[in-house]
Amino acid sequence: MRKKSLFLLTMIWVTTAFADSYTYPYLTFETSDGSQQSVSVESLVLTVSGSQLVATNSSGTVNFTLAELSQMSFTSTPATHISETEGAEESAVEVFTLSGLSLGKFANLQAARATLQNGIYVIKSKNVTQKIAVK
Repeated sequence: MRKKSLFLLTMIWVTTAFADSYTYPYLTFETSDGSQQSVSVESLVLTVSGSQLVATNSSGTVNFTLAELSQMSFTSTPATHISETEGAEESAVEVFTLSGLSLGKFANLQAARATLQNGIYVIKSKNVTQKIAVK
């Protein structure tokens, strides 16, 4: 009877563990400035290199400065929070793909748009993180 109960408890635990991994397929990072970025947990490997947290999966690699991370959590959907604040037009911006790969830094949003192919991108300036569509 004891072995049967132990087996049953083990099976319940294993089933719950696998169910949770499908319920939360993203790891979302939040930085001290409030911006969020999600990466798929499929094949995800996290490493620390100096002061950087390096997240690598089949989509690529994303680096986070450890001192700027405020929290990270597993989520069922990727972070899609887009700031409605104006301000990225004139300041320097960094452009990312939707999977989080950095495409480079530009003097301003207009310079970034001039070099990007058609698609949807995430831009980050000093005060704003937002999605843009380039057509």
